[in-house]
Amino acid sequence: MKRWTKQTRAGQAACLTLALCLTLSLGGCGPQTETETAPSALSPETAAPGSEAPGTAAAGDGEIRILSSGTLHASAGEDGFYLPQVVGDAVLGTVVDFATGEQRVLCNEPGCTHDSPDCGAWLRSTGDLGTQAADSCALLRDGDVLLWLVFDDPLSEGESYADLSSPDGSGRTRLADSLPVLCPAWSNWPNGFFSDGESWYFLTSQDGSDAFLSRLDPDTGALTVTQLPDGSPGAMIGTDGGSVLFWQERSDGSRQLLALDPAAARVEERDSWLAGRDVLGAAASDGTIYGLVRQGETLLLQAGPAEGEPKTVTELPACPDGAQAVAASLAGPFENTLMVDLYFPNADDGASTPALRCGVELDTGACHTLEATWQTGAEPEPPLLLAAGEDTLWLAMTHSPAESVTVDPAGTPSRQETSTARTVLTLAADYLTGSGETRPVTTLTGEFTAHIPR
Repeated sequence: MKRWTKQTRAGQAACLTLALCLTLSLGGCGPQTETETAPSALSPETAAPGSEAPGTAAAGDGEIRILSSGTLHASAGEDGFYLPQVVGDAVLGTVVDFATGEQRVLCNEPGCTHDSPDCGAWLRSTGDLGTQAADSCALLRDGDVLLWLVFDDPLSEGESYADLSSPDGSGRTRLADSLPVLCPAWSNWPNGFFSDGESWYFLTSQDGSDAFLSRLDPDTGALTVTQLPDGSPGAMIGTDGGSVLFWQERSDGSRQLLALDPAAARVEERDSWLAGRDVLGAAASDGTIYGLVRQGETLLLQAGPAEGEPKTVTELPACPDGAQAVAASLAGPFENTLMVDLYFPNADDGASTPALRCGVELDTGACHTLEATWQTGAEPEPPLLLAAGEDTLWLAMTHSPAESVTVDPAGTPSRQETSTARTVLTLAADYLTGSGETRPVTTLTGEFTAHIPR
C-alpha cells in the first residue's frame, strides 16, 4: 500500500458504529419476498476500445468484507479513500490519495471540465437533491474493481445504474441499467455495503422498519432484492468472517446479537454476552466481539467470542466532570488498537453527546486518553471520523458547519452537516496511542457533507 511512511502496516478492516441500536424487535425468520431485475446487455468485458478493462473483485473465499465506513461512507482501497463528491451541479467519483493527501477526480480525459455526463467520473447531476445527491451514489473499491452505483432516490426521477471500472476509473463499463432500491445512505445503514467475494450486497430500508437485502451479481448485473422478515436487524457492528453482525435493543432494554448470512438472506439470533443491559457499545472483527460494559461506576472494555465468557481488556477512565456514560461507539481494531468514543448526556437537551475518546491497546490493555477530548460547547471540538481503512483514518480535526439540517428520507433521522473543515490522514495505530503524525488533505471544494445518525 502506498503511504507516507516506510513502515509496513498490516491491519484489520474497520467498522464504525455511530448510533445506539434501534429499538425494533426481530424474531424468527419467515418466508422471503424476492424480486429480480433483468441483467444489463453490457458486461464488464465490453470496455471501450483502447481502455483497460476492470480487474477482479477480491477472491471468493466466503469472508464478508464491509466496503465503506465513517460519516462520508467512503470506501478504502490500497491507494486511498474513494467517495462520490458534489462539485458544482455534478456528483463525481473521486479518490483521496494516501500518498499525497489530495482529492482528485477519477477522470482520465485530457482537458475535461467535469461538468457533463461526458466526463469519465460523472455519476449524476445534483438536481433537486443538492448536496444530498451524493447520498444516492456509492463508489466501492473491492479488490481490483471499482463499483460505481447510482440508486433511486425519493425526490427525483434520475436514472439508476451500476458500472465497473479499474481503480483509476479507466475501462468503465455498464453492469446494470437499473438499481430500483434506495441507497443505504438513505436508510438505517449508511455503510450497509458488503461483499463475500462472489456478489455485492446492499442493506436498505423503506420506512425505518422494513429491511431489504439486495444482491448484485458481478457477472450478469442481475439484482435480487429480498425482504428480511420481522423488520430491522438493528445496528451493524462488524463481521465474524461469514456473517454480518447486528446488535439490537429490545423493548425491555436488553440486547440481542443477530447474524445475517448474505448468501442465504437469513438472519439468526445468537446467544451472546452482549445481551446484557449494561453493554453500552459493541464491535466485531475476525470472530472476536468487543463490548463496553458498565459494572457499577466502572466501565470495562471486554472481548471474547460471541458465545462464552469474555475477558476484561482494560478499565476506561471516567468523564472529567463525573457524568455517567450512556452509550459508546467502537471502531477497529487497527493493528491491535481499538478506538472507543464515550457518549454522555447533553445538559442542554438531554441528547447523548460524544465527550471522551480513547485508544486501547488490546495486547497490553493500555488505555490512551487522546488530546481530542471534549464536552458540548467546549474546545477542542471532536475530530470527526470521516472514513477508516485497514490502517489509515481520515479525520476532520476542526469543522465549522455551513449548513446543518435534520433529514428523514424514509429512514432514521439524521443531521446533515455541510462543513468547511481541516481534514487529515493519519495511521490509526499511531493516532490511537497519541504518537501519530498527520498529513493534511486537500479537498476539491473545501467542504464535506456528512450524515450523522441521531
